[in-house]
Parts: sequence; structure tokens; C-alpha cells
Amino acid sequence: LDAFLADRPIPCYPKRHVALKTARFLRRHRRGLALAAIGLATGTAIGLASWFAIERDKPQTASEWFAQGVAAYSSRQYENSLKALQKALELGYPNQSMVYYYMGTALASLDRDAEALEAYTRAIELAPDQLYPYIARSLIYGVSAPEVRDLDAARTDAERALELVDRYPPGAVAPEWLVELARCFAAIARQVDAADERDYLLGRAAELIQRAQEQGLTPARIQEIVKHHEDGALQPLLQKVLVARQTDDQ
Repeated sequence: LDAFLADRPIPCYPKRHVALKTARFLRRHRRGLALAAIGLATGTAIGLASWFAIERDKPQTASEWFAQGVAAYSSRQYENSLKALQKALELGYPNQSMVYYYMGTALASLDRDAEALEAYTRAIELAPDQLYPYIARSLIYGVSAPEVRDLDAARTDAERALELVDRYPPGAVAPEWLVELARCFAAIARQVDAADERDYLLGRAAELIQRAQEQGLTPARIQEIVKHHEDGALQPLLQKVLVARQTDDQ
């Protein structure tokens, strides 16, 4: 009788129909099932709300996808950056050269140098007068693995970038980019044998560092850029230029 009143199984009962057994099980566990149902409904509601929030915040336009790609690159989420930038291309982002440039930087950060070169080349084809892809491609050619390295191509791109810098209005190029271009020339100089050619390349690099200082870039900031890239080619020259500049100021 206790088992019957508590809705527990009774061994001496004959087997009952499955519907009756289910009904008894539901009555016996109605409190737990009610709580489970509430939990399931709450979880479903939260999941739906999260899904709608994601869909609402998901980029819709090419510009939004491009912005997300740049933000992901800045956060070092390079794979996510590539996906977002590819979506921006598919949706027809107007400045496709800049999209390919950022794709190149993300690929280079993933050590996919051959693909990075293709992206930079595409960026240059679309906008031949844009400075940044030349500098980036020169660095890839100058410091990458032997199967990708091409010092002649690196020098050609560096010279072209320097030509563009000289053509731009004063102050149009951020001084940080002058240091990056100096890195190009220094990287090539470290690998050439002819003394006169090496001196020429190092002279170019030194001039660019001096110009960066003249535009207000502090020695500490220059050192920070060089340290960030772990640039052994530019470090000795940088010390020489900064010491010479301090002497001139005195």
C-alpha cells in the first residue's frame, strides 16, 4: 500500500500498458520534470537570444566586413581577419587594393609568405601609386625564406616606395613608414657583397631614419619599432644615426 500511494513500482502487479507506466512515471517525477522543463525553456530562450544578437551584430555590408577584418588583424586573429576581408571582397568593397594589402599582412603574420606576395602584388596592380604594398612586399622579398627571397625584387620595390615618398606632399607619409622603408634597405644591405652597393643601401636607410626624426618621431619610438620587428639589420645603423643626430644637435 505504501508503494501504491507513493507511485512506486509494485512487484506483484502484472505488467501494465506502456501509457499507464509513463503516466505513473510522470506523476512520480512531476517536480523534477517541471524544473527540467523550466531549465530547458530558459536555455532555449538564452540560445535564441544569443543567436539573434549575433545575427544582429554580424557585419552586413562590405565596409563592415572590411572593418571587422582590420580589427581582427589588429587583435592578431589572422585567420578571422582573412575570412572577413574575403567577405569584403565578395561584397564589392570599393578600395580592393587596401583589402589585398591587409590580406597580405595577415598571411605574412601566418608565415604564408608566398601567398602574402600574391596579395601584395594584387594590391599594387590595383593601385600602383599606393606606398604600403611596395614596402611590405620588399620586406617579404628581403627577409623571407630562401625559396621566396629575391633581393633584386626587394630593392626594386624599396626604390619605388622611396620614389613615392618623395612624390607625396610633406607630412603625407607617417614617419613610422619611413622607418619601415629604412628596414627594407637595411635588410638588403646585410645580404649584398659589394661594399659600394652596401654603403649606398645603408645610406638610404640612414637618410630615412633622419627624416623620420625630423618629422617628430622620437628615438624611443624608433627603437620600439625596431625591437618589435627584432630587426638585426637596422639596429646597428640605428645606433649610429641616433648618436650622429645627438652630436649634431649639440
